[in-house]
Amino acid sequence: MTWRGLVWPVVVWVVACAPARSVDEGSPDAARATQTPDGGTSDGGVFDASVADAAVTTQDAGMDPPDAATAAPDAGAMSQPDAGPGLPDLSNCPRARVTVMAGNVLNVRPDPSTSGTPLATLDPGALVNVTSAVHGESISNNSVWLLVSFNGAQGYAFSGYLACTLDEPPVAETCPRIRVTVASGATLNVRGDPSTVHAPVAQLANARIVDVLAVVHGESVNGVDVWYQVSFDGQQGFVHAGFAQCTTDEPPAPPDGFYLPIPCGTSARISQGNNGTFSHNGRTQYAYDFSLGLNRPLVAMAAGTVLHIYDQTGPGDACYDGGPSSCFPYANLVVLLHGDGTTSIYKHLNRVDVALGQVVARGAQVGLSGSTGYSTGPHAHVMRQVECGAANCQSLPLRFVDVAGRGVPATGTTVTSQNCP
Repeated sequence: MTWRGLVWPVVVWVVACAPARSVDEGSPDAARATQTPDGGTSDGGVFDASVADAAVTTQDAGMDPPDAATAAPDAGAMSQPDAGPGLPDLSNCPRARVTVMAGNVLNVRPDPSTSGTPLATLDPGALVNVTSAVHGESISNNSVWLLVSFNGAQGYAFSGYLACTLDEPPVAETCPRIRVTVASGATLNVRGDPSTVHAPVAQLANARIVDVLAVVHGESVNGVDVWYQVSFDGQQGFVHAGFAQCTTDEPPAPPDGFYLPIPCGTSARISQGNNGTFSHNGRTQYAYDFSLGLNRPLVAMAAGTVLHIYDQTGPGDACYDGGPSSCFPYANLVVLLHGDGTTSIYKHLNRVDVALGQVVARGAQVGLSGSTGYSTGPHAHVMRQVECGAANCQSLPLRFVDVAGRGVPATGTTVTSQNCP
């Protein structure tokens, strides 16, 4: 028998998402319907003879139950291949496209027959991955079924309504967004074209999630010539694939406000507020110190993505129980990147409870309070900041939604959190 049902279209070349790699050379690009077909007579509109297939079999004894139809087109009308012993070569059939007519859908079955209830249906033109080809129930002298996967599901679909293809899924399905994967403290250059020839037009922080417009070839960096055309903050540009990973995660939405960094219903005293006489001035003028005992939970003031962590200071280290200004670099900390492009820092932690790139909901625990680094005792130092590519950046005014009045608690004030997840 000859294979006539499968169609072999011209290959459409699409680049797969590249794995994260190290920093690029030279000018680094990591700078710091109602019917489903299965056969002939309509099975309630579902192509492959679903529940109504029983009626088809009863009424048309000796006729193969249809596995794709609307208004009763028979399988032969769809140019289905003969049953034959041969199965398609999957090297030429990694994917298949649904070929039922508009207004119809194709049943996906738990096994290669029309006896079971459909698991799902596929619309005309849908692209699915092909896992294997098997012989099953014969429909109009064709017994070939394909095991297909799509949207995390898997099942069998009759081959008479599928055309093999080498087409790749569109970028919107395989790589709708990327997450920046440069080292903590570094930023990823965004270029005007897919090369490092011209100066960057912008930079993206580590763990930032942005939309992908296209995957293209450009200058090779560390042996990789794949670049992503991305969109963010009203801008567009190209970033090298060596420093980003495809993701379906959505970036955090801009926060509707910032809440106290302690769990819902708990209270704490502000030991030093804005423009404090001890250390809250200059770059840290809008910081707050919360007087907390050791190992009290700290929670996210707003939803965000973990941008920086430092968790290397532990018991026995010189700066574990606090110390002079020389201990400044050794404070355990977490920095979150928020949907409005600002960050928040949680500092002097005894323990860090999140990982780089992790998406954290408002009110979720990020760590436990401590006295690591430049500190005089257990407390939590928090700020809202600009995103500068480092952990410690210029502070920004921070008003707490759950603090009465202006939302700016003064030194000595006791506040109670309404940061309830």
